[in-house]
Amino acid sequence: MGERKYALWYNDAGMLISPGESVRMDFAEALTWEQAAGRIRELLDAGEYAGQVTMYRAWSFEKNRVAEALQFLHRDIDEDYKGEYFPTLTAALGNRYIYPDVVEKTKALLEQPEQLKSVISEFTDFLKDYAHDRGLLRFHHHRNDEILQGLKDLQREPIKFTAAEDFTPQRRLFISQDEIDKLLREGPDHHDYRLGIVRYFEQHPDKKEREKYLSHLHGEYQGYNGGNDNIVYTYKQLEFSHGSVTEPYAKVELKWNKVRARIEELIARGTFLSDEDKEILESRYLEADTGQEVEIPPETAQRKTPYQVVVYHHIENGFDERLDYQTLAEAENVAQAYISGKMDDGFEYEGAGIYDLVGEKWLRIFGDFPHEKAHEQIRQAHSLADSVPPAQMELGTADAQELVTSDPPPPVEERSKLTSTIEAIYPAEKNNLPYEIIIEKLHI
Repeated sequence: MGERKYALWYNDAGMLISPGESVRMDFAEALTWEQAAGRIRELLDAGEYAGQVTMYRAWSFEKNRVAEALQFLHRDIDEDYKGEYFPTLTAALGNRYIYPDVVEKTKALLEQPEQLKSVISEFTDFLKDYAHDRGLLRFHHHRNDEILQGLKDLQREPIKFTAAEDFTPQRRLFISQDEIDKLLREGPDHHDYRLGIVRYFEQHPDKKEREKYLSHLHGEYQGYNGGNDNIVYTYKQLEFSHGSVTEPYAKVELKWNKVRARIEELIARGTFLSDEDKEILESRYLEADTGQEVEIPPETAQRKTPYQVVVYHHIENGFDERLDYQTLAEAENVAQAYISGKMDDGFEYEGAGIYDLVGEKWLRIFGDFPHEKAHEQIRQAHSLADSVPPAQMELGTADAQELVTSDPPPPVEERSKLTSTIEAIYPAEKNNLPYEIIIEKLHI
């Protein structure tokens, strides 16, 4: 307002408004959602909430939003169940799923009262089954309750508002420090990400090393567009904007030295880690013989939990480091659970790998895990296992013992003409066999 900035933050209880770039509790004005809704209705009736163009587009925008959300959910139904749900929507689409045509067809369907009623009934049936079987969806990020409420709202007759003739909204929007901090912490369930940063910062006091670590967390390039957020990670900087990707109404560009400095400040304040993160840290304490808790130094903790699980998905986060585990068997179970969507977040990753933090080498690959160095190291270990005589293996050559296959190696002259990439590894203990099974794709 005028030359003064006001920051806004909201949650399930309501919203906080405070002067400045961050919501400060000692200066913040708190509003419940009932109070906010009442005030917004007053401004709408007075024609002083939004410009006429925005008023005109609001209903069309809402119909498009609901249709798009429904279509994304419909697309993510597991292949085994696609014919069992949303028959009205499936029939209207006619097996054509080209975006954005599919959204337009869905919107046209929802504009027909009887068809809309059928979709609401089918969606309600789906939610009842989904509550008992999350396997119905391949991904679990959809806001199902919001979609259902949006469908029900489409049955209502919209109220038309008109902007006052002399009303010209003057808004200069910005991204608050609270939004930036939330982005730097990532999602509530990304414990491994935050704990990994804290651990690295403890072990590497050099600022340049920290900045390099942060810049490589998301790979050479990673972009995300969802809701009102546009996020781009590169080795150079972090870009964060709201609105259109090409014409955002608010944007910040943060060099990695700024990101590093802000994370250091949050860590120093004790606000970087969530309460759940801190509980996980407490689990890394050992009870000494005296009965007192003794914290494990970072280097000792790394030796105690040497097997790190790294997951991969080409859309979500690329390669993403998870927690470390004390035994290889435990790490294998967790890696396979990430692929099958059996972890707490329910997300199905495309691939996973296990990295030996002590030996600094890759040990296992599961599913689609396009990490060249991991494939190369496991292929070399595989070749070593083939070349070591049985007597030497009995004496305990660790690298050779890690990967053994049931098939004899090809002759040397043939091996020189072939290259391969590892597609999957099935550990011996999971197959109840005395050897591991490695599936490779040969390239002539």
